[in-house]
Amino acid sequence: MTPYYEDIKRGIQLYNMDAREALPQLPMVDIVIIDPPFGMNFRSNHRIVKYDHIIGDDNLPRDLIDMAITKARRAAYCFCRWDNLADMPKPTSVIVWVKNNWSMGDLEHDHWRHEVEFLF
Repeated sequence: MTPYYEDIKRGIQLYNMDAREALPQLPMVDIVIIDPPFGMNFRSNHRIVKYDHIIGDDNLPRDLIDMAITKARRAAYCFCRWDNLADMPKPTSVIVWVKNNWSMGDLEHDHWRHEVEFLF
């Protein structure tokens, strides 16, 4: 694996890659941050030209989330939607990212939910 960014003096290595490929190869590290598929089989209906469904978004990859937790010495952070929180391991804290704009999701109902994303 090649780091996306590296500062050898400070002992920093950042990887920007698919967690399904990176995590099995990763030794124990200080922090793991992942943004896995949310398990919602999403396809936007907001655009005139429709995108295909997001590949791999048919279920929440709980095994990947559990692996991220086991690889982190200090903290593991995982992005998720509000309705994924019940399916996640019990967090010690939750960070709310307020996006101030609509993100992907149901644009007809409860649009406020899609202006935030959670990091647990």
